[in-house]
Amino acid sequence: MQRGSTNTVERLGTQTGIVSFTADPSNGDVLILNRNTGSILRLVQTEANTTFPPTFPPTLSATRFFADLTDLTPNPGAHFYHVNLRFWSDKAEKSRWFLINNPTDLVGYSRDNPWTFPNGMIWVKHFDLELTPGNPATKRRIETRFMIKNAAGSYGVTYQWNNITNGQPQTEATLVGPNGADIVLPQQTWHLPGRGECNTCHNPTAGHALSFNTLQLNRSGTLVSQTGNFLTLLDGNGYLNQSPGLTTDLPRHIRPNETAYSLEARVRSYLAVNCSYCHQPGAGGGNWDGRHHLTLDQTKLVNQASVDAPLAAGDLLIIPGNVNKSIIHNRMAAANGYTLMPPLGSNVIDPEGVQLLANWIDNEASSLTNYDKWRTFYFGSNPLGAPGLNPDGDSATNRQEYLFLTDPFKGTKSLQPSLTLTGGQVTIPLPALSGRKVIVEHSSDLTLWEKWNAPGNDGIPRNPATPFSLTAPAGAAKGFFRFNVSEN
Repeated sequence: MQRGSTNTVERLGTQTGIVSFTADPSNGDVLILNRNTGSILRLVQTEANTTFPPTFPPTLSATRFFADLTDLTPNPGAHFYHVNLRFWSDKAEKSRWFLINNPTDLVGYSRDNPWTFPNGMIWVKHFDLELTPGNPATKRRIETRFMIKNAAGSYGVTYQWNNITNGQPQTEATLVGPNGADIVLPQQTWHLPGRGECNTCHNPTAGHALSFNTLQLNRSGTLVSQTGNFLTLLDGNGYLNQSPGLTTDLPRHIRPNETAYSLEARVRSYLAVNCSYCHQPGAGGGNWDGRHHLTLDQTKLVNQASVDAPLAAGDLLIIPGNVNKSIIHNRMAAANGYTLMPPLGSNVIDPEGVQLLANWIDNEASSLTNYDKWRTFYFGSNPLGAPGLNPDGDSATNRQEYLFLTDPFKGTKSLQPSLTLTGGQVTIPLPALSGRKVIVEHSSDLTLWEKWNAPGNDGIPRNPATPFSLTAPAGAAKGFFRFNVSEN
């Protein structure tokens, strides 16, 4: 192609994770390297398939998903939902709906893993954007996306709204072509995804529908004119194949501005939502794992090399206390020569997320991510570092000192609950241990221990700068309390 000329691109198919093309030296066939699957594919010619590409409604109104485009009221059967933590989408505000066509179909519930979905289930995500950031009067409709589950996996299509920049009424959205499109806006360039791009993030390993899971939906909401915890509402209205149980015992994502919780808790949620759809085994996103239910050590985030060579010697994924040498921060901030992540779906840096990660690296992140590393740091090869020993003679073993984040040589008083009883209410201050799940347990006989039924007893690590206490009725005449501490 000559400089300044244009070419016509014809979409042949959809495949994510393609990183290289080369010729087969034996016959000249085109070979394709897929990084996601670690496989080499061959491009071959077959008989024309008249059913591909599938046809889609040319306009948003023609989909008949919405009864009224004026206020985006969906037709009966579709339901609006919120999520705990938004995925960064270049400053856009998003609205979400879901629809299950067959009333007998069920969603496969899981506590920590992606849910499974029936064929024909639809999710719709709508994007509004202030063309002048901070000025609500400039908010315009940008796009509305559909994700559809089918027997082959899932696929997505996008509709671009009319009159985005000319100030005229926005009355309709038109189907975007298979290769996507870019819109030049006053403050940024907005990318409308092509059909092949959708499955890069919404891949089978990540569960297709990235925001429809326990961690995102364990929150308040409204469904079929009922208000309550959204997981409970889904269960009560017959959408789930099993009951999630008590929602207070279930995890949820933490927003960056929930400062009552530790920096690490907020960072782990942020990375899970914004990165883990690719950064987990089988999804093609490198050698670290962003899933929320793993321990920090299991994520391979701290002091680990990236899958590709760093731009500067000594750079690692996360280096505690060293933001400038931490690759993940540099990719999020497009700093120190690194390109912006994620590579799809974003052209604008998320300042809140970047600052959150920097604060964690500078203030809370630790290289002692498992017991063996902690033991080597304090004891080297000394056998006194065995988990069950207690070299400083206090009431905590080495294993407990590791969990309590205390020095094994300083004879620190063991972590024990203190309580006050006022007006029939028991109050227990909760220790703030970054990277540790602390649950208060109760017993009436020192034999059977159960999780104490107190609001906020969720185990999510707290912010040391924000003291927090649990309070609940005293209950029986006799009661005992203890802390159950584990790696978060």
